[in-house]
Amino acid sequence: MTIEDKFSYAVDKFGMICPALLSFYSLIELRENKNIQTMRLNVKEDVNAIFEYNPDFLNELNEALFTSLFGTEIFKMVLHHCTSRVQMPASVFTLASYIVATNETISSLVCLSNETQDLGKCLPTLQNMREYFPKDFNEKDDLYVEKVHAILMKKMGEQMQQMEMMGMGGGSSNEENGEDQNNSGSNGGSNGENEENDNANGKGKNDKKDNGNGNGNDGKDGNGDCKNIPNGNANVKNPKQKELLNKFFSPSAMKENSEMYGENQILDEQVKQEFDRTPTSSWGNMKGDEILRLQMANVRKVDVRQILRRFNTSVTTTEDESTRMKINRRYGLAQPGRRYLEKSKILIAIDGSGSIGGKELEDACQLINSFVKASEVWYCTWDTTCSPFKQSRKELKECILEDIGGGTDPQCIIKRIQKEKVYFDGIVVITDCWFSWEQPKIGSKIFIIRNGNGEMPAWCKYNTDMADLLKIRG
Repeated sequence: MTIEDKFSYAVDKFGMICPALLSFYSLIELRENKNIQTMRLNVKEDVNAIFEYNPDFLNELNEALFTSLFGTEIFKMVLHHCTSRVQMPASVFTLASYIVATNETISSLVCLSNETQDLGKCLPTLQNMREYFPKDFNEKDDLYVEKVHAILMKKMGEQMQQMEMMGMGGGSSNEENGEDQNNSGSNGGSNGENEENDNANGKGKNDKKDNGNGNGNDGKDGNGDCKNIPNGNANVKNPKQKELLNKFFSPSAMKENSEMYGENQILDEQVKQEFDRTPTSSWGNMKGDEILRLQMANVRKVDVRQILRRFNTSVTTTEDESTRMKINRRYGLAQPGRRYLEKSKILIAIDGSGSIGGKELEDACQLINSFVKASEVWYCTWDTTCSPFKQSRKELKECILEDIGGGTDPQCIIKRIQKEKVYFDGIVVITDCWFSWEQPKIGSKIFIIRNGNGEMPAWCKYNTDMADLLKIRG
């Protein structure tokens, strides 16, 4: 199978088990790089993420194993591990990142091929590396990269202390070798000795030299067993694929892969925008806790006041009129002065499907009114039809109690506006967003306040959640 075929294979499998990955795959540029050992994400050289791969490594890698590893790289990007959440030392952080990002859905992809179906036990998942974690480690609350990184660092320190007590420290003066040694100790139960230190202690049995790509370690011990992955000594059907997996997770490769991690605010924003457009159903069979971790990583720090002010500015027009109450700047009292008035007409359209409580609805309307003081405010309720427009907030309770027919179709608001030939500068729609709504062809600015878990329309520029809105009540 060619490299192009392997990427096509991965795309097909993502579409079958987790269609959401395809949205984020579209943010990635593919690039061949013969100067790296395996494959990695590069977020430093461009505003977009670049997936770099060594063609020799990828040609040998089984398509199912590649799909699993590639999917994990995409999840690392969605979790912002390679941009805003990088920790040091980077190679230990890379291992922590894989433990968090390699979920059950992705790790199960290795089972799609007979050659690799028994390699799932060699992936660095929480289940396979449970021995490194304290007994009270709670997967639901504690499985995030910063916490896992801290645990691995502590475990690494304990292992190094034990090695020193046994006279196995090696004592390298080279700082980089020291880091590789440390990370080997934390990665899959290795004894933490690299090739140079092995030779210094008279233990070296691996005479393999650097192949020109910085790959002087083939990831095996003296008996040919993989040591840098969990269950590395287990017998598998295809030892070659286990060797490639060990090479990918070797300390030197992980250190190299993390070199192109760094801040990329544009990519972070692209990922968050894509996440906002991704429906929950497209995450396939992923567990709720796994989806929640993705949601928490992509939570936006929303300034609701700023959103409301911008919306108010966008719907407000200024008019001037003559008045004797102000002195004319040019002609004095000989001519009337000018007074400038801000005006706007707002419709607050309330989803009448019963998903919004009366108290929070009233509070939301009061908050909106406080930000649109110069506005003429009208109200209506809607489901599949829209009620008549009413101007007084005192009529809001009666408006909510009007007969409704069930269902949710916000387009009925637009149809009523067009039918009655009225114009609103802005329309505030309060709803749970359980609908599909194409951008309406109307001149009014639309602000959606979501009270529920429905998908926010991607075209809506002004939007917030009811919970965030009510936080500014003071």
